Amino acid sequence: MGFAAAVGVAAVGAGASAAGLYVASRLNTRRERIFGEEFHMTPETLRMPYREVELTTPDGVKLGAWWMEQTVKGKSSDKVVLCFNPYNHDKSRLLGLARGLWEAGYTVMLFDFRSHAISKKPLRHSIGYLEEIDARTALKFVRENKPDYADVAFVGASMGGAMALTLASTEDDLAACCTDCAFASLRDVVNHMIKVGYSLPEPMREALLVIVEAANKVVYGYDIAKVGPEKNLAAITCPVLIAHSRDDSIVPVEHASRIFAGVSTPESEKEIVILPGYKHIGAYFGDEKTYIRRIVNFLEGVWPRHHRRQTGESPSPSNIKT
Repeated sequence: MGFAAAVGVAAVGAGASAAGLYVASRLNTRRERIFGEEFHMTPETLRMPYREVELTTPDGVKLGAWWMEQTVKGKSSDKVVLCFNPYNHDKSRLLGLARGLWEAGYTVMLFDFRSHAISKKPLRHSIGYLEEIDARTALKFVRENKPDYADVAFVGASMGGAMALTLASTEDDLAACCTDCAFASLRDVVNHMIKVGYSLPEPMREALLVIVEAANKVVYGYDIAKVGPEKNLAAITCPVLIAHSRDDSIVPVEHASRIFAGVSTPESEKEIVILPGYKHIGAYFGDEKTYIRRIVNFLEGVWPRHHRRQTGESPSPSNIKT
């Protein structure tokens, strides 16, 4: 190899390494705080009673949360839903959904992931790696504060959906898990990002993905191939509702099919809904009433069966909803 060729190869290698480091940095960015971001709607805006909660993760990050308790005839609801936000959105993003669930008789909890932590100092966050710590901290609070007789379900969108499924794979007593545009594997989302963002032949895209994986392991200390629920989907046995936008350009719709096929939930207790005409997590805003009704109807359909399994009750008119 001549000197010029060697220089050319070195330049290509340096460029690929720089691109790999850039993509890895985008996965682990520090979000800059903007003026006025603390001004947002609260449950009080939507006429819901709530309790302001401060969570502290095992690694010392303080997160804000809202606990919206629902009561039935003066007794705390036996149905609790923990909601998981999309990537880099604060908890107010899901307030409309929370209102619909609360009106249907559910106690609801919303919480912030660390990109919107209480600390004003920019914190490193990721797309589902560090956020699993946050999600498990929120679940711990729910389990410690709900009535003993109450059961828990998850609802999550985008990264929040992936987090809901990740936690569902380790929790054997969930009433249900409902997701919207969740990803199965972060590695595959990154691969899609590279495909959309870089006009490269397939072999070069694959090489860039390998560089991104290596750079992320070295610089940020974790494997993007292990982020996402896909490798543990078979451990999920609770009822699942998998919704996805057909025209999703961020998380391709085929992720929904992989999730649906991978869970061990009985066929009678899992449902997949592909929504035409919507972009990534856009279905709620396209038809709010239908969106909420779909989730509530699914939960109402599976919750009585879950309750009987948990309590050992036999079917009777008093514990079956029609």
